[in-house]
Amino acid sequence: FYLAGRLIAQGVVDASTCPTGGLQPNGYADACGLEKARPVVDEWQDRFDSRIIEVSKESGVPGQLMKNLFAQESQFWPGVFRAPYEFGLGQITDKGADTVLLWNETFFDQFCPLVLDEKSCSKGYLGLKADEKALLRGALAVTAKADCPECQEGIDLSNTEFSVSLFANTLKANCAQVAQIVYNASTRVAGSVSSYEDLWRFTVANYHAGPGCVSYAVHMAWQSEAFLSWEGVRRNFTEPCQGVVPYVEKITNYTPPEQGP
Repeated sequence: FYLAGRLIAQGVVDASTCPTGGLQPNGYADACGLEKARPVVDEWQDRFDSRIIEVSKESGVPGQLMKNLFAQESQFWPGVFRAPYEFGLGQITDKGADTVLLWNETFFDQFCPLVLDEKSCSKGYLGLKADEKALLRGALAVTAKADCPECQEGIDLSNTEFSVSLFANTLKANCAQVAQIVYNASTRVAGSVSSYEDLWRFTVANYHAGPGCVSYAVHMAWQSEAFLSWEGVRRNFTEPCQGVVPYVEKITNYTPPEQGP
């Protein structure tokens, strides 16, 4: 309903024969609008697949994981609509920009010289002044921003294609942060105390809820288990962090094991 509403609002789909023009007051499509938009919606949901696969091969970030995250965050509509300060297919925020610049050193080294002088960039992200960090975060958000009133369909597809790589780098940054969180809790390398699949679940949790939520849950789980599983960690999220559980499980297709009597 969300993607269909955007396609109708931007004139990509003609829903003029629907009683309300196919749109609800909140900007989502109504049932008639969705019916009109369905063929275009189905096509749109797959239009970035080749780029996702390409970036997945380059970065090592699972392609299906990225696509599921984009579906959850933006329903593949990269323009700003629901939240004014979240951008692109993965809806990057100021905190998300902070994470990728801090925890993905390779990305920082490539991106920083595009915005700041070499001397400033040589200090690393932590060595920058507050206004320099803000400038970098803002520039990063702009690279993911796809709104383009003069473009066909109202979005800049070239920016959207680039943003797939940006979000892969953001997930890698969250992965690095999770590795540090696991090491802090266990004093062991992350891959030796958790599975590949569950480490990606922790990474998605970190992307959505932040390191405060993940760090506490990981530390608590490690105190009661000698191995970090998603099942063990998910039980230890505090009440304010509980919303991350269905988010992660939807994106990673996780089904909790059946509990015994």
